[in-house]
Amino acid sequence: MAKELDIGHIRFYDNYLPSLAAGNYKITVKQSIGDGIGLTDQEHTQLTAEQQFIVHAPQFGIDPSEVHSMVPPGGSTGKFADEFPHLVLNTRVLPWEREMRSETTPWLALLVFREGELLAGPTDRTDPETMAIRSTVGQFMQMKNSPDVYVPQNLTREADVSDNQACFYIQLEADLFKTVLPYLNELPYLTHVRQLNTGDKLIAGLKDDGWFSVVTANRLPYAAEGETNGTRNIVHLVSLEKLDDLLAPDSKLPKSSIALLSLARWTFRCLPDNKEDFAGLMHNLVAAEIDGRTYAPDSLWLRLPQTAPDDGVEDGDSADDAAHAEVRKRLKNGYVPLPFHTRSGEDTFAWYRGPLTPVRPDPLDAAEPFLSADAALIYDKSNGLFDASLASAWQIGRSLALSDATFGSMLLDYRRRCHRLTDTLFENLTALGLTDTADLAELAQSGLMQKALLDALEQDLLGQIPKPPLASPADEPRMRRVAATAPNPAAVLQQFLNRDDVKQTIAGLTREALEPIAEWLAHKQLLYEVPFYHIVPDSRMLPRESIRFFYVDPNWLDAMLDGMLAVAMHSSRDSFYYRLTKGTIGAAVREAMYFLRTKQSGIKADPPPLGAPPMSGFLLRSAVVAGWPGMAVRAFDAHDGLLKIARLERLSSNVLIGLFWGIPERLEFSEPQESFQFGLNQDGEINLRTVGTNDLKMPFGSELNVHLQVRDRFLRSGMVLDLRPDRADGLVQQAADAIKQALKQERLSLKPSDFALQMVKSPERIEFRPWSANAIE
Repeated sequence: MAKELDIGHIRFYDNYLPSLAAGNYKITVKQSIGDGIGLTDQEHTQLTAEQQFIVHAPQFGIDPSEVHSMVPPGGSTGKFADEFPHLVLNTRVLPWEREMRSETTPWLALLVFREGELLAGPTDRTDPETMAIRSTVGQFMQMKNSPDVYVPQNLTREADVSDNQACFYIQLEADLFKTVLPYLNELPYLTHVRQLNTGDKLIAGLKDDGWFSVVTANRLPYAAEGETNGTRNIVHLVSLEKLDDLLAPDSKLPKSSIALLSLARWTFRCLPDNKEDFAGLMHNLVAAEIDGRTYAPDSLWLRLPQTAPDDGVEDGDSADDAAHAEVRKRLKNGYVPLPFHTRSGEDTFAWYRGPLTPVRPDPLDAAEPFLSADAALIYDKSNGLFDASLASAWQIGRSLALSDATFGSMLLDYRRRCHRLTDTLFENLTALGLTDTADLAELAQSGLMQKALLDALEQDLLGQIPKPPLASPADEPRMRRVAATAPNPAAVLQQFLNRDDVKQTIAGLTREALEPIAEWLAHKQLLYEVPFYHIVPDSRMLPRESIRFFYVDPNWLDAMLDGMLAVAMHSSRDSFYYRLTKGTIGAAVREAMYFLRTKQSGIKADPPPLGAPPMSGFLLRSAVVAGWPGMAVRAFDAHDGLLKIARLERLSSNVLIGLFWGIPERLEFSEPQESFQFGLNQDGEINLRTVGTNDLKMPFGSELNVHLQVRDRFLRSGMVLDLRPDRADGLVQQAADAIKQALKQERLSLKPSDFALQMVKSPERIEFRPWSANAIE
């Protein structure tokens, strides 16, 4: 079994073959029955049974959900002239599901076209952007009879595909077909499978959890000189099913043009600057603050843009100066002024700060939980203003809880269970006169506290209160002692429930009821479903094409938790129990928060650390979010250890939020491992890498610093890659020879996965250090 991959690592495979190729199948079973020896075949009774079945796979189109990413991204503009476009598919077996001459030959090819190369169909059925022609399966199959257009002659549709099913195709002239189509023996070197650990990525319901198939184009994009807006390039994923005979160097197309089924398609623009490639977009995030290769971290925190004082003098002792200083301090700490209507009817403004702050807040020393929004409202007497941050958090929590009736029901049931359990035990102990401090301490030391709780739980809690024995017969006289004076029941109960051993035992006995509640609360504590304007209250805090960093305010989350747990509170008794059990609930919520992402992705996780680590993160608003959906994000501590991701999710098409457990020393963004660029360096070369084992003991995939010129030597007409693995002068064999010589090996051959490794350009990687240093790499 292959070793489990670490985050950031990737493994290449030649292919992933299905057990049975797609198509229509028939099983025939024959049985011959005779009643004597020496009978002829004609004298036996012949029994025959047939069963037809279909192995289904995409044939005339693929579901858009199969496409994980397109590189370059659809609709993007950038310096792509040295990159071979490629398509990443979520299903690893897809390129080999349909039958070709060899089972290791994929039935898919990715073709790149320039404007004007594809032939147009009827105007009302031709997409002017991609030149794809809309049709139906029946209409496409009927094109076999066309005198001018060739379609696969032996193509048989599966039995579950109807003539009315929609499909798309492209039409190109015979000469262009011969120019841009890869040869049959080149196809395996243009498709491979990748496996990676998805722990540093968005959880997007990836099939096979980290397995992808990749189809690469064999043609470089075209950039016309003088095109300031870039030159449009068109990419089509086409089916080559039943076209094997036409994919040899000496084959001839029998008609003047050919129609190919288009399964996926997109366009991009190629120009000679990199303003919209990954590195260009990421560096542009700090364009306003950047100075050479450094930036001022103060400008990248989540807060309103800072302006210098307009009076030009230092703050003095006047009230106005003190007020100005207070305003600047509040803004620097992430507050925004918002309209506020007081209960007395006055209109003024109040300070508000969401859960994401540019400073690390000190934990609030609150003796009691907030039981109302008013209790969380802070009044600044010196300036006559309110701070509504925690009050708003409380109200947001309450609103989220009220919007889900199921949660309120679960919370009410849990509280009733806790009440009954504690009441049962307390009444048992009261009846036996064992409620003073010494008695409780003795029970805890003897280990009988948990036994008493378990005995109480086993009884009918709605019925008569049982009185199970709590000690050995030797202690019977003491057990029958009755308290001389009746203590205050509330004080005794509070004393009883404040004991750590009682809390732990009750938490263990009610864990099953608490788990779904804790998981629901954990979602909200990670800011799921919290309206974005409560997280970022002013759009100027997160402008277009920007990144902002923050700490997560535990006081804000705690106030929101109080608000959510207030919905099932109907009496002073409920609030009393909540004060005593909030620590237990909070611990369960923090544990659920820690494991929430791993539950969503199915990734194995280590146990949570002791205590409650602080949280921090970033907000990214950029075209890079939509263009690179598999972008990898990794946070490292001061010892270069990887911090665990609490949440990594797109809030919209161009906004990404990341939350981490801990405070990073550095934050790294890189192009997706499954969407590495294939291509050439600025000199038209590839930098070869090690494959297999070698006597030099160089790690697999290490760059050899051996450059092979591709642009001048291995491009056919039309900038098409000349692979031809069967020829000594083809790129595959030439690359193998150069690696063999560098590694001083006697023989070496490149498999498709090995060749893919040679064509990989190192992914762009951008590093931020807003928490520690002033550099971007």
